[in-house]
Amino acid sequence: MPPFLIKDNETRFVQLPKHTVDLLANHQNEAPENVPYVLLTEERYEQVVKKWRKYRKAGREWKNRYMVNNVGRDFKVHAKWAGIQFTAKFTVHTFRKTCCSELS
Repeated sequence: MPPFLIKDNETRFVQLPKHTVDLLANHQNEAPENVPYVLLTEERYEQVVKKWRKYRKAGREWKNRYMVNNVGRDFKVHAKWAGIQFTAKFTVHTFRKTCCSELS
């Protein structure tokens, strides 16, 4: 299984509202058994594993972005389907910044 590496070896904990934890748990329960990551589809996970094996065989360094680079793209697709239009640059990181601002 491709590793997800912590960038500075320091574990951090982020408190999530119970509602969010419940949503993630339900999503994980509905996910295919062979996909250990909540936000990856089975097809995407198979692509990631294939790329990871290729990199490992070639002795190349594995980077987390090879696994999670689909989250922003998928979010933008779903936002477009929902009719949401962004007036400024928007990334998934924007959620993080907004959440931190609202919680403080």
